[in-house]
Amino acid sequence: MKVAELEAMMAAKTGLTRAQCKNAVSTLTDIIIEALQTDDKVAVPRLGTFKRVTKAPRRCYNPSKKEHMTVPAHSAPKFTAALELRKSIK
Repeated sequence: MKVAELEAMMAAKTGLTRAQCKNAVSTLTDIIIEALQTDDKVAVPRLGTFKRVTKAPRRCYNPSKKEHMTVPAHSAPKFTAALELRKSIK
């Protein structure tokens, strides 16, 4: 499903305009990004939890240059699905 399809479905189910739904999706995304940047966790009921994790440095192989290299430590987003969501798709 693309974002435009999500916005259209939200508009049909809520009675809001597509512009309002587009704004709601954009605002939710912005809030989640801001929270992850400040190392905060975002829990959305019935959907799941977004959090920031720190990945340790690791060695990998670059096949185009045929050499080993080290990927530095970095942060990454992680999503854990809620139990209700996991059970609903089985």
